[in-house]
Amino acid sequence: DLLLSEVKNIMSEKGINAFLLEVLENNTSAIELYKKHGFSIRRKFNCYKLSEVSGKGRSIDYGISGNLEIEGKIEDYCSFEPSWQNAYESYKNMKQHYNLFRWEKKGSLIGYAIIHKYNGNIMQIGIDPAYRSFEVLSIIINDLFSHTHRPELKYLNVEEGCEMDSLLKGVNQKIIIRQYEMIYKK
Repeated sequence: DLLLSEVKNIMSEKGINAFLLEVLENNTSAIELYKKHGFSIRRKFNCYKLSEVSGKGRSIDYGISGNLEIEGKIEDYCSFEPSWQNAYESYKNMKQHYNLFRWEKKGSLIGYAIIHKYNGNIMQIGIDPAYRSFEVLSIIINDLFSHTHRPELKYLNVEEGCEMDSLLKGVNQKIIIRQYEMIYKK
């Protein structure tokens, strides 16, 4: 109680209007404490442990490149607003720790993935709406395993109910954690 009260005091002093946090869905005591202090659930995230997808062929040509800017609006490729730590701005601030892979068809970007070089955590997977399908997502997942040589990949903080969440479930990826994004607004 004391810590959250102090955080709210500091917010007032500094003119900060909102505070965002994440909490595991099964941490009911923390959720109740945050609610008691005026936080509300903004949205729910699923966190996935990815596995290779069997039986999927290749129908797209792609080029893989690292640390490359994405042309156009990133929002056009993501089917949900990434959490603060998975936002494109976070990637740009820490590029040296990430690889950006691009998939193209006839020279046009149809999908991308941003993945941490060392731990295999995926920051974002974006797919052009015209190409969003189980097949394209399967190719991206399998290529990430092939080109990162990681035994395990995780895609954290996928907004529950969004198109990417449905696609991941549709290619039999496993949810390992569920959590809430909670917000306090003055």
